[in-house]
Amino acid sequence: MKKLSPDWFAEGLIDFEYKQYILLAYLAEVRKHFAQEMLYPTLSDLVYHYQNLLRYKQQQEALVSRFPHTLTHIDLENLTLHYQSDIPEEPIIQEINAIVDFAIPKIKAELDAGKDIYDTVEQELCITPVGVLPLYKKEGYLLLHFANSSETSAYSYSISIFGNDERMLGIHVTYLSSYRLSLVTTFQSIKMDLIRTQKYLPNPATYLVEAPRFYPIEETILPIAKRKLLHIISM
Repeated sequence: MKKLSPDWFAEGLIDFEYKQYILLAYLAEVRKHFAQEMLYPTLSDLVYHYQNLLRYKQQQEALVSRFPHTLTHIDLENLTLHYQSDIPEEPIIQEINAIVDFAIPKIKAELDAGKDIYDTVEQELCITPVGVLPLYKKEGYLLLHFANSSETSAYSYSISIFGNDERMLGIHVTYLSSYRLSLVTTFQSIKMDLIRTQKYLPNPATYLVEAPRFYPIEETILPIAKRKLLHIISM
């Protein structure tokens, strides 16, 4: 998927119609990904651009507020005073501001659509321990299973701390193998097989991640499962 550059609205040709075309083409790609329920990295990208535009707008408003203003009229009905900056706005700045004002609600609409998908998947996703959990839970295994499927994928996970702040946690997962469930191959037996083959964790924390239907694994299930598992472990 083609991405927008961080300063897409203020670089290159500053033309409202051209930037409108660039943005709408990007958002069309976003909608294609969301239609397939593929959230990442698209959702993170949208969040970045939305916050970046809001930051630009706030900085512009803060800059304008520092210059002298002239009272233009008094709204007696609402008892408010209206001012206008004495510093004329350059045409190129006006064009950029118009682009930003157009882009913010467009990106917000797609962001809300992506968040709705995220919330649905997060609510449907069930994470439960397999067997008894040890005290040490910063390393272990994830078993990913979709309802109406006999396949279960096994991943190792490890949690790390960013810097010296124990509240800033990150989680990394690595695919290990797949298993076909049967009368003898259960989630508990998969855990025992992982203990036998992955000898560096003799007593691992193991969690089962279950979804009622299939979602894209790399783009949706794993990112949401990782965040949900972090929340469970840090409680």
